[in-house]
Amino acid sequence: MKKEIRDIRMVFGVFCVFFALLAWKFYPSIVGYAFIVLIGVTGVLIGFSPMSLRPLFKLWLRFAHVLGRINTRIILFLVFTVVTVPAGLIMRLLGKDPMKRKMEEVNSYWEPVEFEGIRKKNQYERQF
Repeated sequence: MKKEIRDIRMVFGVFCVFFALLAWKFYPSIVGYAFIVLIGVTGVLIGFSPMSLRPLFKLWLRFAHVLGRINTRIILFLVFTVVTVPAGLIMRLLGKDPMKRKMEEVNSYWEPVEFEGIRKKNQYERQF
């Protein structure tokens, strides 16, 4: 319960900062005064009765979850199209095959292993 109250205070505190920036931008108008009143009401509720903001907090969490799913798909799409596709095209143009998927003349994927720096090769026969 204390963690939820802390989270409610944190989220609506950020909202108050955002509303304060909007109030500063629109100050000499009715909209600026409305934001100031909204900051005051939200500040009083945050200080004295944060659980009264719980329904709005739950609504905000649902909205944030949906927004996160949308943003994730957009970011993954951009990373794929901006990073992965050009890298694959460049590697194809240069003839690189880091996974060595092309089958050579021999019908086997076996690659000989070079033992560099090993003096006794039989030390790897009994590992345990």
